[in-house]
Amino acid sequence: MAKPSNFPGGSKKDIIVKIGADSTALLIEDASLPTCAREVDSSNPCTTDGTDKIICSKNGKSYQTDSSACKAAGDGTKYLKNDNVEEASATTDTAKYYICDSGTCQLVKGHLVSGSNVVTCNGWNEGCSLTATADLPTACTADGTDEGNIINESSALKLCFGTTK
Repeated sequence: MAKPSNFPGGSKKDIIVKIGADSTALLIEDASLPTCAREVDSSNPCTTDGTDKIICSKNGKSYQTDSSACKAAGDGTKYLKNDNVEEASATTDTAKYYICDSGTCQLVKGHLVSGSNVVTCNGWNEGCSLTATADLPTACTADGTDEGNIINESSALKLCFGTTK
């Protein structure tokens, strides 16, 4: 494997690519919360690099903009889109989903059941997909190509492992 510094503009940071079905290689960055410019600020929204953000992180704690003030992040699920600048609803596709608990927000990676939908996030800066549970397949494939996918078998959500669930 080539070293990152072998590529023009490369750094010491590892470069991760996704190879598509059509053999294209896409540079992918691990999704994480942007760093806040400041912590709690009762007069201004949370910002990173001069851009207002809904959620950001500083010194291991998460902050969120609430009523134009930067406050400690509350517990619960946050749905965001457009690089954490705009709130989304639980039914929005390609948003980022965060679960916040005790002042720390983590990006959802994997599957999250939210009401009558399943949110699937791979943890990279590509957004997430949203599927209504009624639209999920009802069985795992015979060849096991859907390993790790969720199915809806008789109104029960199950995870495929090879050809079994």
